[in-house]
Amino acid sequence: MSYPAVEELLPHKAPMVLLDRILSWDGATARCGLRVREGAPFVVDGKARAAVALEYMAQCVGVCTALRSLERGEPLRMGYLVGARTMTLAVDRFDVGDELVVAATEEADGDELGLFACETERGGSVVVSATLSVYRGARRRPPSP
Repeated sequence: MSYPAVEELLPHKAPMVLLDRILSWDGATARCGLRVREGAPFVVDGKARAAVALEYMAQCVGVCTALRSLERGEPLRMGYLVGARTMTLAVDRFDVGDELVVAATEEADGDELGLFACETERGGSVVVSATLSVYRGARRRPPSP
């Protein structure tokens, strides 16, 4: 299946788009991939603290909500991370070259507030998990075809 570029779905501009690609979307869960690269935001001396996964997961939530809006024919909306109810880190860092898979599953869908179960995997193992609360703000225009 073909998906829009991540850059088309998020309000971020380079270099702050941290996800490389959308791997899958099933109507409730978005899975995105990225490779940790030297020179990327939050990467210092070949490493990124595992806490940066919070931003990876927040961007995956943005992809999830954008894909849902596109399916419904609705305009895209700005999203704001309100907080993380829980966050578990099984590692302390990511290294340049690490391939990560980030997943976000919508658990509660309100008009303005959403709740998402998120995970970051490395090598097939979940290394970071969190439950994110997100505020959905003003609508913005859909991506160009």
